[in-house]
Amino acid sequence: MKARTILCALAATMMLFVGCGKDDENNNTAAEAAVNTLVVNGKVYQLSSHYQMGVDRTYAGAETVDLNANGDPLYTITADVEDVTLNQTYTYPDIPGGGELFWGIHDANWDFQIGTPELTEGTITISRTDDLFVYKVNGSRDGLTVSFNITVPASEWEEVVYDR
Repeated sequence: MKARTILCALAATMMLFVGCGKDDENNNTAAEAAVNTLVVNGKVYQLSSHYQMGVDRTYAGAETVDLNANGDPLYTITADVEDVTLNQTYTYPDIPGGGELFWGIHDANWDFQIGTPELTEGTITISRTDDLFVYKVNGSRDGLTVSFNITVPASEWEEVVYDR
């Protein structure tokens, strides 16, 4: 009788874990990236991030710490940051057009590219305080999930002067 009870408890526990796994497989949104990481279809990459401030516009970017055989970053992220987008959260598909929001990711060979207009669901959050700049994207499209978090403390911000 004890063996039957233990066996039934074990079977019930196994069914509970299997049920939880099926729910996770049906979730199409990307896992939210931790600070200075990129997540593409569940694979996590560490980022070296930067934030550059110009007179009219600022830029954020990051490269994966992992390099390919040629010594190039596996992925590069670039983002234009206009002042009107700071301290805002945007939700796909209702992202403003006209170039106010732009980010893009590409691999070293440009075989993989995704950017602002390609995601069909998710969020973009851009914030800047006196101490910290954060640019976060979390979204998906057609089975592809992508999330990144570029976070740069004020002590690492770069001022850029552009020749006109």
